[in-house]
Amino acid sequence: MADPNKFKSVSVPIDTYKKLSYLADGKFLDAKLTISKTIEALATRAAKKTGYKNGKAKD
Repeated sequence: MADPNKFKSVSVPIDTYKKLSYLADGKFLDAKLTISKTIEALATRAAKKTGYKNGKAKD
């Protein structure tokens, strides 16, 4: 069982899941990713773009 201190579950609409599957199939990065890693990569990219760094947001 996954460690609840490290992982959380999310629910997404089927349309969003299909988009994530499309991106996971090498369209977003040059490698095939899992849905989980695709969400992680998208979140990391968006957070970096908006100033989130090392667990803290820029003021």
